[in-house]
Amino acid sequence: MERFERFVEPFYSIPWKITQLTGISTEMVMGAPPIQQSLLELNEFLKNETIVAHNASFDMKFLLENLRRHEIDHENFKVIDTVKLARASIRGVPNYKLPTLKSYLGIDVGSHNAIEDCLVTGALYYYCKNMQETY
Repeated sequence: MERFERFVEPFYSIPWKITQLTGISTEMVMGAPPIQQSLLELNEFLKNETIVAHNASFDMKFLLENLRRHEIDHENFKVIDTVKLARASIRGVPNYKLPTLKSYLGIDVGSHNAIEDCLVTGALYYYCKNMQETY
């Protein structure tokens, strides 16, 4: 399994509220590469892969807009949305937000951190896939 993790230069200070939510501070991103470089690397990383995302339309809108804005050619990504899978596979939860489903699955990691959210999304994907194969 490979992992893609990058900070990008935001060109402005990260607001305190965002630092509180994500744990990412302005100091942490100082000297990070510009977004275009990271997008090029991410695009290469994603070639011929399937993207699994929670509420995928939200994330894909940002990804595709940034690829377009930076004039980066890309393939038509195959995308699996774990919100849709969870709605089809899991009953009895108050909502299908990732923190709620993380709690349902008993996963003890933080939230609003890209890598931890990816780990939860991956676990949720495999859980839902297993549930669908069981029925």
